[in-house]
Amino acid sequence: MAESGSTSYDGFLSYSHAADDLLAPRLQAGLQRFAKPWWRRRALRVFRDEASLSANPHLWSSITDALDDSDWFVLLLSPEAAESEWVNREISYWVEHKDPGRILPVVTDGTFGWSDGDVAGDAVPESLQGVFGEEPRWVDLRFARTETQLDLRHTRFRDAVADIAAAIRGVPKDELESEEIHQHRRTVRTAWTAGVAILALGVAATVGAIVAYNSQQEAEESAVLAQDERDRAVAAEQDATKERDRANLLADQEVAARAEAEQQRTLAEEQAEIAEANADLARSRELAAASQASLQTDPELSILLALEAVSTATASDRPPILETVTALRHGVASSRIVDRIGGSWFVDYSPDGALLVT
Repeated sequence: MAESGSTSYDGFLSYSHAADDLLAPRLQAGLQRFAKPWWRRRALRVFRDEASLSANPHLWSSITDALDDSDWFVLLLSPEAAESEWVNREISYWVEHKDPGRILPVVTDGTFGWSDGDVAGDAVPESLQGVFGEEPRWVDLRFARTETQLDLRHTRFRDAVADIAAAIRGVPKDELESEEIHQHRRTVRTAWTAGVAILALGVAATVGAIVAYNSQQEAEESAVLAQDERDRAVAAEQDATKERDRANLLADQEVAARAEAEQQRTLAEEQAEIAEANADLARSRELAAASQASLQTDPELSILLALEAVSTATASDRPPILETVTALRHGVASSRIVDRIGGSWFVDYSPDGALLVT
């Protein structure tokens, strides 16, 4: 068993925070205090992520280091743990690098059992399937839900802690329970002896010593709880950072979507303009063709149609200049009401003197 300050752990506690956030620290405390000699800080050194990890950005490597330095893998099983990515990763790493026989299942919720040569139930993670060659010994803590039930003074909880501690320490449970009684009695005897000795020095000194002892115990427990709070704060900050990153990603996606929509709108407008120009072009050609068709029967109408063809084609990037000008010239040349003035430049007038074509 590792002393405080050592680099190894007697046990690694793997669990789902969603299911066993209350039970896990109580079980860790129970294992560390059960059958503890009065002169030692703890009976066992048990790794639990929130209590043992500092604010380390290399989280998985810190966990694998703790797994490598642990003698036993205490696995708290529940339906939430079965679905937990972290729990499955920790199991897989242990099975790959350590002895699967040193996995100690502790069922805290759901169903768990042995069927057809393998573990079964909704509390069984996928990575635990096929790990055991025979039915493993396991501890049932499904009854423990309240603060009262998670105290070493509670008979069933104390018995479950004894089962786990006996497996980790490699001693029979009855011997460990005897050791617990012995240590308790020894602690009591030591306290009485110290009390008598202190009483000889004065009641005031006795009271001071008892208060100091109790204060030390409370300080240690307060330190553990304070560390838990700091670890929860770090986890909350990490969650907040993930939420901010997710919000920034959504904002970037929204900006990209708006830009795409603007691009699509601009493209649609360009296509509409092209369609309108093509329509004008087609209309101009129709008018030019109609002008040519009416040249013989109605020259004046032919001129008007040709002029309308020119006017309609001005909005197009590719107006049918040849067709419209040809229709206009033929119409003017064939008109019976137009006098032609020769020369490089010409002006055709109607008999009433109004300007028609330049």
